[in-house]
Amino acid sequence: MNNAGIVRDRSLLKMTPEDFDAVVKVHMYGTFNTARHAAELMKEQGYGRIINITSQAGLRGNFGQTNYGAAKAAIMGMTFVWSIELGKYGITVNAMSPAGATRMTEALFARTGEAPPPEANPALNAPMVTWLASEEAAHVNGQILGRTDFAYTIYRHPMQIGYMYREGGWDVEGVSENFNKIFAQQLQHVGLAMPGGMEFPK
Repeated sequence: MNNAGIVRDRSLLKMTPEDFDAVVKVHMYGTFNTARHAAELMKEQGYGRIINITSQAGLRGNFGQTNYGAAKAAIMGMTFVWSIELGKYGITVNAMSPAGATRMTEALFARTGEAPPPEANPALNAPMVTWLASEEAAHVNGQILGRTDFAYTIYRHPMQIGYMYREGGWDVEGVSENFNKIFAQQLQHVGLAMPGGMEFPK
């Protein structure tokens, strides 16, 4: 299970290359380096389970988290690729987007002065992760799971939800004339709805 992580939250206009590198190296490179060595041993034994940790920041975006969101989205990409590459060796690769109050999220609750609610207990993530690591979960591969409150979730992979076709291709004028007619009702919501008082400083 690849769970190491840090945050260095700043908006794009305030983020330094050092802020970006620090988070990417821990999350993305940490996940790659651990899985790379573990996969060798798992291949030899013909069995293995890799569980990566992603985040809503990677799934939907979150203000002030360019570095964190990019790394977590990259981890989902690695999950998809590794599930394809390693499945033939009896190795499954899935990702979990957990929820919970941990040392990494202490600053969020500090902003409100409130204690984390019962559903913020990080131990609530453990049953799903434990099951994914079991032999019983051999048929689950390349999936993104998550937790919200007292519920577990599974995410649909990115896929086309609209289609705009014209014989011979499009020009700018054609796109301008037709985009809203075809795609306006399918534009996707971006970002997390943070509880009051937990918003990142602008």
